[in-house]
Amino acid sequence: MLTGEMSVTTRTPIEARRHQPGGLRIKDTSQAPNQSPAPTCLTVATIDDLRATLGLARVGLILETDLDVIETECDLHQRRRRDAEVLTTLAANCVGDALELGTSHGRGTFKLATNLPHGIVHTVNVLPEQAAGAGTLVTHLLERDAIGAFYRARGITNVRQIYANLHTWQPPAALCDLGMAFVDACHDEAAVWQDSHLAWHRLAPGGFLAWHDWSPSARTRFDWIDAVMRGASRFLADVGVTGKVVHLRDSWIGVLRKPT
Repeated sequence: MLTGEMSVTTRTPIEARRHQPGGLRIKDTSQAPNQSPAPTCLTVATIDDLRATLGLARVGLILETDLDVIETECDLHQRRRRDAEVLTTLAANCVGDALELGTSHGRGTFKLATNLPHGIVHTVNVLPEQAAGAGTLVTHLLERDAIGAFYRARGITNVRQIYANLHTWQPPAALCDLGMAFVDACHDEAAVWQDSHLAWHRLAPGGFLAWHDWSPSARTRFDWIDAVMRGASRFLADVGVTGKVVHLRDSWIGVLRKPT
């Protein structure tokens, strides 16, 4: 989901594209920018394969009961369940706090917070009055009461909600040595590149960096997925990471573990 930032520019928000008659807006490859080289990616078949590849001992706990509902073609192939498997597994194996860039209604926050062995989820989302210049490829602009409503309604308390425009946000110095970070805010290429750097420098060695809307197979169809992967490619080139981004088949999440 594209949830962390919003612009009032003329481009249609992605949530509207997902629900408009006729389905999704498919990427127009005839006018698309040249793709950055695809990040080195290892796609695995099952969540157990992902755990084995990343060396994760704990199994994630999925508490939501509506993950198999199909509302748009984005939900085909149990995509929402595959995403939940990845997020809950990473959180269950997270050492320390987690950072989420893009709260939206708080469903991802809920998955993380209910699986962290110890620690807090620091989750960031822009308010309408903060949104100027925040970006273009976004899902929606939520009012304060809607941001994080899902986890709050379920009494989740190990969450610190932050309201900020990530384009200008300066994290406090104490927000460091994180066990994981989940990038799911504005999906413009430049925003993903910036958010990836912000998260990476605050991860502890061995921590996980996860990108949402990451799918090698869907990249050629959906413009926001292509933008995410281009931004991630630029980031990976900057930091010189040679490890592979691990991707669970049929999920829309890519995971990179920071070298120890």
